[in-house]
Amino acid sequence: IHAPCFTQPVPTAFKEWGRKGLTLLQSDLPADTKIKVVMPLITHRTFTGNLAEAEYYINIYRELTDSADITTLTVMSLKNLEAFYHWLKAEFAACRKVVIEALDLASATGIHIISPFILANGIAGALSCSDLVTAEKFLQNMKPYVKTPGGWIREYFHLLTAWHALLEKKFSKAVLHGKLAVKYAKETGSPLSATTSHLGLALALNAAGRPKNAEQQLKMAFSICRRIGSEQMEFACYLAAAEFAIDSEVRNRTRLSLQKAMSIGCTQQYFNTWFWRQDKMARLCCKALEAKIEEDYVQDLICKRGLLPEEPPLELENWPWPLKIYTLGRFALVKDGKVVSFPKKG
Repeated sequence: IHAPCFTQPVPTAFKEWGRKGLTLLQSDLPADTKIKVVMPLITHRTFTGNLAEAEYYINIYRELTDSADITTLTVMSLKNLEAFYHWLKAEFAACRKVVIEALDLASATGIHIISPFILANGIAGALSCSDLVTAEKFLQNMKPYVKTPGGWIREYFHLLTAWHALLEKKFSKAVLHGKLAVKYAKETGSPLSATTSHLGLALALNAAGRPKNAEQQLKMAFSICRRIGSEQMEFACYLAAAEFAIDSEVRNRTRLSLQKAMSIGCTQQYFNTWFWRQDKMARLCCKALEAKIEEDYVQDLICKRGLLPEEPPLELENWPWPLKIYTLGRFALVKDGKVVSFPKKG
């Protein structure tokens, strides 16, 4: 089921292959055969954003590796999938730990066939928490693999370089690498990665002051992610749509896009996504709280990711400040959302 996972991941096409895979997992086949079945199931669930099922299959993978005499490549593959999962879950310390373990194993054994993908997950994890130094180090280590045949490694490298450039606010560079990512996405024939490349180029074009071109790329990203049923990418696309609407001061579209993004994020409990930028997410969360959209989830998102705009939103009553002090007419102390009571007047 590996081929349809990447080339035909649409729900109707992949569902039958997924059912066949589950049947095989419940059979008496050898562990190494079951591992070949569970790997694409994890890949599909992580790419489409079903993180609960991804975790379930990762646990099955771990159990299989514990009970079988497996190859080093199998262990590295597990660590690669774990890194991807931890990154999407915003568990960045765990992501980095697994990436380092996998890379050390590759260095010790000389098996580097999936090293560029492991590095890619390390880069994404670093970029998501604005660690540009680590991201740059991993990008330089990934660069030699770009010369190897296969569009996916090249696509990933340029996509991640575009993200790095966005964080550095080097928007012309971001556009250049975004275009290259889209170019190589066509070579891979994988809609799972193509939607990400179109989204990255859309964000780069918008940042570079080319909103019309950005909208075209975003429409393409939307079209693909809806076709393949990727809520993870739909979440990211609606966040981008809200960002574009704020920039163009279209209030109705801002609210609608935020409502859809935060609804998906709340349902799936997303706390990270592709092309995460702290400043942009802080602004989007401000707008969401102003409109009282999915307040509990948005407050959770702010706290877990440590979001804060450049200008503190003091006017927002529902911003989740760790400590609030009320004066002028009344006195109250609120810590982590709970009123602090005093036994007597101080």
